[in-house]
Amino acid sequence: MKLLFSGDRFAWLRGNEFSRHTLAGLNPVNIEILKEFLILSELDPAVHSPPESASRRN
Repeated sequence: MKLLFSGDRFAWLRGNEFSRHTLAGLNPVNIEILKEFLILSELDPAVHSPPESASRRN
Protein backbone atom coordinates (compact mmCIF):
# COMPACT_ATOMS: atom_id res chain seq x y z
CA MET A 1 0.00 0.00 0.00
CA LYS A 2 2.87 2.33 0.78
CA LEU A 3 4.26 1.89 -2.76
CA LEU A 4 1.01 3.16 -4.26
CA PHE A 5 1.27 6.48 -2.47
CA SER A 6 5.05 6.89 -2.68
CA GLY A 7 5.20 7.41 -6.48
CA ASP A 8 2.11 9.42 -7.32
CA ARG A 9 -0.21 10.58 -4.58
CA PHE A 10 -3.02 11.04 -7.11
CA ALA A 11 -2.73 7.53 -8.58
CA TRP A 12 -6.11 6.62 -7.06
CA LEU A 13 -7.76 9.13 -9.44
CA ARG A 14 -7.06 6.86 -12.39
CA GLY A 15 -8.41 3.47 -13.31
CA ASN A 16 -11.09 1.13 -12.10
CA GLU A 17 -10.81 2.05 -8.43
CA PHE A 18 -11.72 5.66 -9.20
CA SER A 19 -14.76 4.46 -11.16
CA ARG A 20 -15.85 2.27 -8.28
CA HIS A 21 -15.39 5.06 -5.75
CA THR A 22 -17.30 7.46 -7.99
CA LEU A 23 -20.26 5.08 -8.20
CA ALA A 24 -20.32 3.83 -4.63
CA GLY A 25 -18.41 6.34 -2.58
CA LEU A 26 -16.15 4.58 -0.13
CA ASN A 27 -18.67 1.82 0.55
CA PRO A 28 -18.81 -0.76 -2.30
CA VAL A 29 -22.02 -2.22 -0.84
CA ASN A 30 -23.87 0.84 -2.19
CA ILE A 31 -23.47 -0.30 -5.82
CA GLU A 32 -26.82 -1.72 -6.91
CA ILE A 33 -28.26 -2.96 -10.18
CA LEU A 34 -30.50 -0.49 -12.00
CA LYS A 35 -33.92 -2.13 -12.09
CA GLU A 36 -36.15 0.57 -13.57
CA PHE A 37 -35.21 3.63 -15.58
CA LEU A 38 -38.54 5.17 -16.49
CA ILE A 39 -38.54 8.64 -15.06
CA LEU A 40 -41.90 10.17 -14.18
CA SER A 41 -42.10 13.91 -13.66
CA GLU A 42 -44.12 15.31 -10.79
CA LEU A 43 -44.60 18.69 -12.48
CA ASP A 44 -48.07 19.88 -13.50
CA PRO A 45 -48.79 18.39 -16.97
CA ALA A 46 -51.07 21.34 -17.81
CA VAL A 47 -48.07 23.67 -17.62
CA HIS A 48 -45.27 21.31 -18.65
CA SER A 49 -45.00 18.39 -21.04
CA PRO A 50 -46.54 14.98 -20.21
CA PRO A 51 -45.15 13.35 -17.05
CA GLU A 52 -43.95 10.19 -18.83
CA SER A 53 -40.32 10.06 -19.83
CA ALA A 54 -39.40 10.30 -23.50
CA SER A 55 -37.46 7.07 -22.96
CA ARG A 56 -39.32 3.97 -24.04
CA ARG A 57 -38.91 0.29 -23.24
CA ASN A 58 -37.76 -1.92 -26.09
